[in-house]
Amino acid sequence: MDRKAVFEEKLRALIKEKGQNGTIFPTSQRDQMITDILRIQSDGPKSARDYNLKNRYGVLKIGEENKLIRLGKNEAIRCIASIEE
Repeated sequence: MDRKAVFEEKLRALIKEKGQNGTIFPTSQRDQMITDILRIQSDGPKSARDYNLKNRYGVLKIGEENKLIRLGKNEAIRCIASIEE
């Protein structure tokens, strides 16, 4: 096995192990989160999930593309990449 195949196998194992508790998202789930956060920013949070998303994540617009970022206490910006990226 070459390095890329080993890396991808370990990544798949990590994703399977983490399940819903991880921060590794498929592209469809990441895009849905971006849509939800934009809705929350315009309409306001309406549920506990909305409040959690609002406090944990933000959307950074770069050009025409929206990026999901993890909010933190310090000034560092952490972009969330999808599995496919």
